[in-house]
Amino acid sequence: MLSERTTLPFTIDNVYAGFAKVSGILSVVRDHLILEFQVSDVIGGIVKGRPKEIRIPLRSVEQVVFKKNWFVANFYVRVYRMTDLQDIPNNQAGEVKLSITRKNRERAIQLASSINLRLSELRIEMLDDDFHTDLLEN
Repeated sequence: MLSERTTLPFTIDNVYAGFAKVSGILSVVRDHLILEFQVSDVIGGIVKGRPKEIRIPLRSVEQVVFKKNWFVANFYVRVYRMTDLQDIPNNQAGEVKLSITRKNRERAIQLASSINLRLSELRIEMLDDDFHTDLLEN
């Protein structure tokens, strides 16, 4: 089950040809993924942009995947429409890769599992609604 307070810190590296990076927090609130992030320069992080918040309805999320190996861990968010990620740096073809630190790997695994479970529940609800609509029309 998704907790209202579950958050996952992340970074996005090599933004603006390697001159900036993104630091942020991914959270789930009700039926939305929320990405809060800030872009800063890589030279000391002195120049920082304003924090931004992107809300993505879970119904717009196709899948989340957590992948790790010995050196890196990444959390991928894939959506059905590219416009849902248009304001997030380094998004490509409706997908964004979030880098996760070693200490947050377990949290990322749990969050990915919980989100994918909720996505499955939403898809079943949509199928059930379609089925009942078809019955009423016939």
